[in-house]
Amino acid sequence: MGTSQWDYAELVEKCKQRYSDFKQTEKFHGVRRPVESDPKFANERRLDPVKPKPRKMFYNPVILEEFDKVFTVKH
Repeated sequence: MGTSQWDYAELVEKCKQRYSDFKQTEKFHGVRRPVESDPKFANERRLDPVKPKPRKMFYNPVILEEFDKVFTVKH
């Protein structure tokens, strides 16, 4: 894939670093949840290849383009 993927905690940390007005509120989740189904932005992986669960969501850094639309990028 070439691009590193972030887990949820890393995504939140990147947002805190990038946006001056970032808060982990419904505004954040309102952007994140709908795009999770798009493989361009996120994918879900099994943590154990033998078992169907547990699974974990990983985010492509390109998801920040969606957050850029609603949060203020630090300068």
